[in-house]
Amino acid sequence: MRAGDIMTEDVTTVSEGATIGEAARLMAEKGVGGLPVTDVKGQVVGIITERDLLWRAQELRPPTFVPIMGAFIYLENPERFQRDLRKAISMSVRDVMTRRVITVGEDAAVEDVARIMVDKDINRVPVMKEGRLVGIVARADVVGAILGEEAKGGGEGDV
Repeated sequence: MRAGDIMTEDVTTVSEGATIGEAARLMAEKGVGGLPVTDVKGQVVGIITERDLLWRAQELRPPTFVPIMGAFIYLENPERFQRDLRKAISMSVRDVMTRRVITVGEDAAVEDVARIMVDKDINRVPVMKEGRLVGIVARADVVGAILGEEAKGGGEGDV
C-alpha cells in the first residue's frame, strides 16, 4: 500500500500571510490538527500545527490576581495581557510555522510514512507529485491502513 492510496486529496491549506487566529479558526472548522502553508504561487513553504499554536499560547501569561470579597485585585496590568493576546492572534502564520516540511511522494510505502512519523515525531505528512501538493497523510490514515491490512488477512486461526 502506498501514500497515494490512503492520503486525503482535498487538502485545506493556509497562506503564509494569514493570521494565527485565521489559521486556528480554519483548523477548528475543518477538524484538522495542522495545515500546509503555501506562498502566493501555491508552493508548500511550511506547515502550521496545533503544537505551533500551543507553543505560542504558552508564551502568554495572564495577569496574576487575588480574589478578595468577590472582587479581583490585579497584581499586574490586565491591559498588557489583552494587548499581548491581540498581538499574538494577529501575528502571521509565517512567524510561527515550521519551515522544514517533511514530505513524501505518492508512491511512498505506508510503512515508510509510518517510520517517518515516528522518527520525526510528526502527525501528518504532505504528499507531493512533481513539486505539487496532491494530498496529506495523517497518523489516523496510517493506522487505518495498517488495521485494514490486518483485517484483510482473515484466514482461519486469525484473531
